[in-house]
Amino acid sequence: DGSVVNVSLAGDASVQDVLDSINAVDPGNLVAGIDPNTNAFQITDNSGTCPLSIAGNAVSDALGLAVTEGGTDNSVPLQGNFVPIKLQVTLNTTGNGLTIFDASGTGPLEIPANEIAYALGIDGIETGTDPLVGLVGDEPNPKESTGVLSLLSRLENSLRDGNDQEIGRIGGLLDTEIARVNRVRGDIGSRMSVLEESNNRLKDQEVKIKEAISNEFETDLTEVIIEITQRQNAFQANLQVTSQALQLTLLSYL
Repeated sequence: DGSVVNVSLAGDASVQDVLDSINAVDPGNLVAGIDPNTNAFQITDNSGTCPLSIAGNAVSDALGLAVTEGGTDNSVPLQGNFVPIKLQVTLNTTGNGLTIFDASGTGPLEIPANEIAYALGIDGIETGTDPLVGLVGDEPNPKESTGVLSLLSRLENSLRDGNDQEIGRIGGLLDTEIARVNRVRGDIGSRMSVLEESNNRLKDQEVKIKEAISNEFETDLTEVIIEITQRQNAFQANLQVTSQALQLTLLSYL
């Protein structure tokens, strides 16, 4: 009917908030929704008096709604333009956190604090709208070395900074590290005892082997030659008997 309506989106923090604000202007006649195919806004004007037109401004442009209906057919809603969210995620320059760049230019990127965002360390808000300056997340599970040298270095820095809380925390870590070193020393000592015992057993076996070799090889050569000759004669006799047995035929038994 040519009337002009201003829709305030002040305080709206989500897409559903925007839909609710538009639908509250003229319930039943001005109906806002989301196109399931394009994910863009679509608004149906059921008054049927004239084409629905939405003026262009920063908000309507950002929402893709600065458009005009092509007619007054209520079955054809005003189709908004899809506004892609241009996000890029990279690793932080320093550390293992995530940095998110928002190139949409609609405003500072804000990620609400929920379980997923907290677990990823990316909850927060950008400091500005520069697309080259991203939202720098934190490392949710920072890893720190517990080695002696690292602890002593951190203790030195804490002493220089006068950070009593960090000094107390590092003191506890040093106690834990000392206990670990003592356990390692004890484990090494027990292993050395096992190695020494094994070495002694090997030496005893070496002596026994040498004695066995001496008993086998350091004998009377004359006695060995006589025994070998006797065994050779017996072996030749067996060969002769076997040879004669192999030469027997049926005539030998007649």
